[in-house]
Amino acid sequence: MALQDKQKQKIVAEASEWIVKLSDDEQDYVVIQQQFDCWKSKSAKHQRIAEDIEQYLRAVKQFSENKPQRLLAKSTLKTVLNKDKKYKPLKNYSGFFVLIISLVGGIYSYLVFNPIGYLTADIKGKAGGWQRQQLNDGSVLVLRGKSAVNVSFDKNQRVIDIIQGEVYIDVAKDKSRPFYVRTTHGQIKALGTSFSVGYQPEMTEVKMLHSRVQIIPFTRQSYPKTAVIVEAGQEIRIDRLGVYNLKKYDLEYEQQKWSKHQLLVENEPLSDVLQELNNNYQGMIIFNRKQLEQIRVNAVLPLDQPDDALRLLNSVFPDLKVYKITPYIIYISNG
Repeated sequence: MALQDKQKQKIVAEASEWIVKLSDDEQDYVVIQQQFDCWKSKSAKHQRIAEDIEQYLRAVKQFSENKPQRLLAKSTLKTVLNKDKKYKPLKNYSGFFVLIISLVGGIYSYLVFNPIGYLTADIKGKAGGWQRQQLNDGSVLVLRGKSAVNVSFDKNQRVIDIIQGEVYIDVAKDKSRPFYVRTTHGQIKALGTSFSVGYQPEMTEVKMLHSRVQIIPFTRQSYPKTAVIVEAGQEIRIDRLGVYNLKKYDLEYEQQKWSKHQLLVENEPLSDVLQELNNNYQGMIIFNRKQLEQIRVNAVLPLDQPDDALRLLNSVFPDLKVYKITPYIIYISNG
């Protein structure tokens, strides 16, 4: 038993070094990745720990919005990992990912979950909240959770730049000044009243509630920048390649989300439901999407209380393992 503990501690110690190496933007990524692949092929334990490392690094990449912030966050991570050389086994928790998150602590969590763009934004919401803001033209914004926007109005136009998160927009009429919403993926011109925009680094989603909007993607030069008109009831996704028309969504369900802060789902993948709850959580809910997308959910969940919503889901799906590691991190697995 003592020998097994020593072997486990050795693997964990090696794994912490791999996190630092794989997080280092200055090193040769191809060479480091090849060495890491060789390391994780040593045993089934190495493979399981490697999967947790990769999931962790994907989460860091998602929440660190640019290279300077990634370097700052990873520098903190490296300091914490190098400082703590004694690893104690955690009872009732499984996986190296749980251990590493526990070691990192509050400083790193703050850097990851409060990007510089959020901290300096003109208008920003709070975790678990719904920030309603009336602009000087009479338009209304509702920011969900830790969403953030910058506002730029002049005599010629009105522009909202979404920094992060999801925003509901009810546009006041002003024929002399068009109303634009921008993300890194495209520009949305309001041709009517209300719609919502959800922004993530890899994509932007637009849901039209009333009237229409015009979308022009900021695609690569090899792709035509064709304007797309979105009608009420349509959901559109924009990424670096262009605009995609998604399935029709239920207008009543979307209105319920913004007015009563409830998530109504019918036969939706559990992975999508968890992503919705994550948008209102004060930190981050991490899960394996492929592992959970086959589980279908029918429920009404409170978006204002994601912890209560998770308890409800856990009662319906008792095989789910929900670990609250810190006030900022929840880790979910199936079985």
